[in-house]
Amino acid sequence: MKGKILFCSMLYIHFSSAFVDKLLQRSSGLVDRLLQIKTCGHPRISNLMENITVKPGDKAIFNCKVDMSCMVSTINWYHEMENGTEVLIKTASDKGEPNVHIIRRVSSSDTGLYTCVAKNVLGRTHAAAYLAVNSAPFKHRPDYNWIGTALLFSSIIAR
Repeated sequence: MKGKILFCSMLYIHFSSAFVDKLLQRSSGLVDRLLQIKTCGHPRISNLMENITVKPGDKAIFNCKVDMSCMVSTINWYHEMENGTEVLIKTASDKGEPNVHIIRRVSSSDTGLYTCVAKNVLGRTHAAAYLAVNSAPFKHRPDYNWIGTALLFSSIIAR
């Protein structure tokens, strides 16, 4: 039996020549499109993420603008805490946009460095920004103000 061999994912299948020729003719547009996939090198991130300073309870949004016109296989987010521990906090399989990380109600434990890492088979690229969480400002109580004024006035009189 005369024919051609088609290689398909580690499995060799023997087809007649006429069938293979017809299959290749019909799928030539698909094959051409598959061959035009852009492999631009390692992934590209088109922005520098901004450091953020917020108060507890505020929302913090980190946006990592990954150039999706080139092949990108994963986008992961990491949080490096104040003690130096780095934790994977978001992957592409998590809900929401993979290139955006949102902390809805910030607490002091959210302080640290946030890093977006885009990967493909050719390499990886990252962008990072720091989140600072300011404590609530110290409120001067009126009863302490008069004590300070009295002490200042008494030191002026004593001179």
